[in-house]
Amino acid sequence: MRLLNAAELLDIWEAGRVVTPSRRSLLLLSAVYPEEREVLANMPIGGLNARLLRLRVQLFGSTLNCLASCPECNAPIEAAFGIDGLLSHAIEPMPEENATHSLTHEGYTVDFRLPTAADLLAIVDKPSTKAAGGLVERLIDKSLHQGEVVSTPELPGQVLEALERQISELDPLAHIELNLTCPECRNDWLEVFHVIDFLWLEVGNMAKRLLFEVARLASAFGWSEREILALSPERRRSYLELLEV
Repeated sequence: MRLLNAAELLDIWEAGRVVTPSRRSLLLLSAVYPEEREVLANMPIGGLNARLLRLRVQLFGSTLNCLASCPECNAPIEAAFGIDGLLSHAIEPMPEENATHSLTHEGYTVDFRLPTAADLLAIVDKPSTKAAGGLVERLIDKSLHQGEVVSTPELPGQVLEALERQISELDPLAHIELNLTCPECRNDWLEVFHVIDFLWLEVGNMAKRLLFEVARLASAFGWSEREILALSPERRRSYLELLEV
């Protein structure tokens, strides 16, 4: 994983402001894992999330400070989680690209693969009521019931639920849930954690701080954006401190 410089981070943030979370993931990871650029879109989601978490450690540290609201009493909740604990669930090595897995349940046999960013991008424009079905159809290669071919829409709900469970077991970081407890009413619940949404918010805050620094230093010294961003973070802070004297 290579380091991002300030100019690269701003370019990625600007390009990613109007695209989907899946595309943002690919923008970030293509920059820091250039050797994987051609395969990232077809990598299982858990593999992408593991890489995003490692990038988060590099940029902002290994502790996630999260805010949530209790679904019972609406009290604000602050919680901290260690990224190392989440990464301990990563599957290493990840399954090969487009690797086929098999599920047998209630007389049904389903051959499928794990979801990828390419799959999410393919259904992004579909109505929410059809998106889930569209994703399942992309993942399933073949379905049989007692030796007879069955179409994906004909699969019963319990088979689809078993499929979802097996996908979670094979790729646990694809869907992350954090266990939270309300200090006010002691309610326990699971909160879905979207890695790219959390990281993108932090990237956006960093980008806005960089733009402030550029504007302040350009106004004071007449330097170009390129010249200012080429300075190390420590050098930029030193010049900003001089302006406060």
